[in-house]
Amino acid sequence: VLTALKAVDVESKGTLTKPKVREALAAVKLDTLITDEELSKLCSAHDQERKGHVDYASLVQSLQSVGTVRLGDLAAFGIKAYACVWTIIDACFPELAPPGGRPEQEINDQEVVVDILASSHCAGVHSHLQRLLGESILPSQPLAVIAVGGDRGSGKSTLLGSFARRCMSTPSCGAVLYFCMEAWHGVEDMFTCLVAQLDYSVFRHSQTTGTAVGGDALAKALNQHASSSEDDCVIIVDGMRDSRTENMLIGVVQSHNAEQMRKRCSLVFSTLSIEVKDTRSVLAHSLLPLMPTERVQLIKAHCARKNLHLHHLAIQELASKKGAGNPKYLTTAVAFLARLEDSLTE
Repeated sequence: VLTALKAVDVESKGTLTKPKVREALAAVKLDTLITDEELSKLCSAHDQERKGHVDYASLVQSLQSVGTVRLGDLAAFGIKAYACVWTIIDACFPELAPPGGRPEQEINDQEVVVDILASSHCAGVHSHLQRLLGESILPSQPLAVIAVGGDRGSGKSTLLGSFARRCMSTPSCGAVLYFCMEAWHGVEDMFTCLVAQLDYSVFRHSQTTGTAVGGDALAKALNQHASSSEDDCVIIVDGMRDSRTENMLIGVVQSHNAEQMRKRCSLVFSTLSIEVKDTRSVLAHSLLPLMPTERVQLIKAHCARKNLHLHHLAIQELASKKGAGNPKYLTTAVAFLARLEDSLTE
């Protein structure tokens, strides 16, 4: 509400005329919760000079306290409902931690993400890339940094999630670290989760000293892992949003491998800008549009999961659609058809 009022106050005077206040409140649908009579009383109460100019900041502040403003029945019900909902949320979820402050919960969340993505993988779809990724992390390969590019919805997350699960169940891969960056994650969250998975003592030291967990902490964790274990290390990261973060992570891995001649760390990550990667230091794989046979396999697999029965001609028609080369298009279409199954005729 305050943001809406400030947007109307282009001259930043701190006051608005009563009609302007009404317009701003209507823009955020607050006018549906307060009667005209109550809104008039509210504006008059905050018209300090009695000249028709409302101090909207104090008005909003009074709105935050239910006891100072008598709202309509609907508004009172809404406030009680919100209070009830937030009480439940606060009881079920821990207090928000600062960035990188709760690695145990994050590691558990990432394990759930891997399971979900691995279970959604369809055999026969992008299988050649699964094989190429497996070959790319072998110690005999000259490049230890592998980028997987593709458009949004092309299947990068599913590919990396299922590849991570495969590596985790393969002892020869050594230590496997996975992180999928969601919209709410920051760079420090990514480094914290990777460091805590590899060497928790490094994370704890950063917490004790009050230093941010970043590239230096990951480099230290990699070195300590190399000195205490005979295993190599594979880092798989999905969803990095900018090239600066990608380059920071690439630099840490390449510097570690330059120092550790016997035990190396492989990095596999997804990216939208595959064409700007330095091919001398980064092995790039691209997710191309699905082949016709892959489209049919993916449709059939998702139909089976949704318990949806489509005629083979309908499957062929869906597979021939313009956007069907994108896995997200097909999974969305199948999910939509599954919801409408009861209303579909033969």
